[in-house]
Amino acid sequence: MIFNVTTGRYLSGYPEFARDPFTRTRGMIGRRFVCGKFDALVFRHCGSVHSCFMRYSLDLVFLDRNDKVVSVREKF
Repeated sequence: MIFNVTTGRYLSGYPEFARDPFTRTRGMIGRRFVCGKFDALVFRHCGSVHSCFMRYSLDLVFLDRNDKVVSVREKF
């Protein structure tokens, strides 16, 4: 789970981590969010993303090395 300690809200109940090069390259291509199975894709050590050919907007949260939020972009 991903929890915002400042607001006391859950941001994700079922995150998936993009750990290998294939998953990082694929990103959200061909994926659908399914309630109870997958609601966030987490990229560690990532300073930028693109949304080419996406059919929906993304909410992005950028973290530092200590997993503290440094930036938020909504409806990217």
